[in-house]
Amino acid sequence: MSYQLSENKLRINIQKDLTTYLNYSLPLCAILTDDSLYSWFYQHFVQLYTLTDDNGNLWVDYLEHRDFYRDVAENKIYDYKRLSEEKDIVEFIINKINQGCYVIIFVDEYYLPKKLSYMSNHFLHQLMVYGYSNQTETLMTIAFNEKGVFTSNEYTYKILNQAYELGKENYQSSPVWVLNETAEIIKPKNNIETYNFKLDLFLEELKIYLSGDGNYSMIRPNNLETNGRQASFNFKVHDELILHLNDLIQGKNTMDFRYMHLMFEHKSIMHKRLEYIVSHFNSSEILVMLIREYSGVVKKALYARNLFLKHSVIAQGGSDNESYKTELLLKIIDTICLVKEQEEKILTNIYDELKNINI
Repeated sequence: MSYQLSENKLRINIQKDLTTYLNYSLPLCAILTDDSLYSWFYQHFVQLYTLTDDNGNLWVDYLEHRDFYRDVAENKIYDYKRLSEEKDIVEFIINKINQGCYVIIFVDEYYLPKKLSYMSNHFLHQLMVYGYSNQTETLMTIAFNEKGVFTSNEYTYKILNQAYELGKENYQSSPVWVLNETAEIIKPKNNIETYNFKLDLFLEELKIYLSGDGNYSMIRPNNLETNGRQASFNFKVHDELILHLNDLIQGKNTMDFRYMHLMFEHKSIMHKRLEYIVSHFNSSEILVMLIREYSGVVKKALYARNLFLKHSVIAQGGSDNESYKTELLLKIIDTICLVKEQEEKILTNIYDELKNINI
């Protein structure tokens, strides 16, 4: 293969603010390369929703449009049929990078070293390619490694091509989004240097979050098709987590670690967003105090997440100490109840204070 450039590397920021789902975290690594765009980031990821399928399994997610980055970036989606028309996937990726585009693509991690599934099980998962070198014949990527760390890694053209081509054999047994969104091309807009945070828009989102209401039309169709159509929204997510933790106590496993992590992640982003608002708008001493109190909510959510991780490790290890596992789950439920109670009180007071800010 011969290309116009010997190498090309687009700017990235391996952000760790949001890592629960790659469909958010990977585009953010391409967009948040300039700190000024955190003002845009804090405008998003306020609202949440859950879905429950026919088997009672839980799904927790941010309530964001599919193209949540449309204000600051352009995108194009390739389904598996459209992408299969590309005869050389490496050439396709390199051409896109040379056009200033980041490429997010599903590949089979069975063939990728430094992946948990490497040579153990077939798993089609996303990674983002942001650079290449023809000299070393490597592609620069971002994804999770075998230790669960969200980081960068390099793969040879041969290895990534294999992971893509042989991964096609498992398309039909994969979730619907693998077929419908096999590749996603993202290009940040050239004229976006700063984004003005809209406090009134955030207040509207916060009011909806506290109300427990939500908008079905914002849920991705792929998620509705796969994870059920019974939804709960925003503040009611706490109740859904408690319900499914009680299922675990009864021996019915209907949730996983991601949802506890997302709850903590949501509170952490909320706290950073509130600190941003204080630093950029006129604020009162009461508001500063309330935001300091909210940091306690973040710590409790982290504690609940870590307890659930501990429970998961014990359960996977085959421990038959059911009383201890139940004790952990009860502690988690109690902690989430505290998170719910304190967050409602603090955010309601913060909402009232923010309404009085002179913008």
